[in-house]
Amino acid sequence: MDDLNFLPENIKTEVCVTEDKKCLKVKHFKEKTKKPTGESVNFGAFIELAELLNVSVEEIKDECCLFQVRNIMNRLGKVIARYNVTDKELEKILANCSVLNVKELLLTPAYIPTITRQIKKQNFTNVRVSAIIDFPFGESLFKSKLIDVRDSLKMGVDGVTVMMPAILLEQKNLKVFKKQCKKIGAIKKIDTAISLSPMELNAEQIKNAIKFVEKTKLKAVTFIFGDVRLEDFRAKMAEINKFRMKKSVRILANVETVQAVQELIKDNVDEILTPYADDLGVELVKRFGIKSVKLK
Repeated sequence: MDDLNFLPENIKTEVCVTEDKKCLKVKHFKEKTKKPTGESVNFGAFIELAELLNVSVEEIKDECCLFQVRNIMNRLGKVIARYNVTDKELEKILANCSVLNVKELLLTPAYIPTITRQIKKQNFTNVRVSAIIDFPFGESLFKSKLIDVRDSLKMGVDGVTVMMPAILLEQKNLKVFKKQCKKIGAIKKIDTAISLSPMELNAEQIKNAIKFVEKTKLKAVTFIFGDVRLEDFRAKMAEINKFRMKKSVRILANVETVQAVQELIKDNVDEILTPYADDLGVELVKRFGIKSVKLK
């Protein structure tokens, strides 16, 4: 989702219309920002903690930054779907996700055996694995989805997310949608969720989806965005937030930048699922100069 690669806050845009009015040109320019003064930046607490623990101030800063980066990463999930990943790449992904405390790995069933084998081999006990079923269209028969769910359970996943087709949110199919949600939510011993493509749904359909999920034992509803304009994404998120209740709302999208993560957190997204989760963690570790962890 390229349009989620937001510009930093100190970058402003100016839109100009060409004379023939056939296209728009967007100019970017930096807005001057004030540097923090000595009064607004107080490292006294860091110094005191360092003295109490008999460590350097740099170690205290490093530990605090790592703690907060891990808090951010615990709102991100790494998606692996629809592209070839070698065993060596999977090992690197697992190692970094474990160190960074990424919330979960969301995989298509084909990758589960290799991932679970690597987890046992490397003893990555804090890595949570979930299967995404019938991605990306959700158009398989419900019986086929349940078979994939059972197979994923046998392979030791911690959760499943089942893709549902938009057609089930049409008025004539709502009873079927509700019945299927209840059946998925009734699966025991793992966390269960459904996923939908919100760009195919109107406001009433989004409202019904959230309302029905709320009445089941499902843990969350995941909204999957493809390539979409930023204004369309924000309009759809406004609809989702208008109707959301207590269940977690997750977004699956090609989120590639820290700025995009920041904006999604502002939009009250509980979890951001992206193929770039581990890359974002690596970027944050570099940005804050954290030296106490080693990433592959």
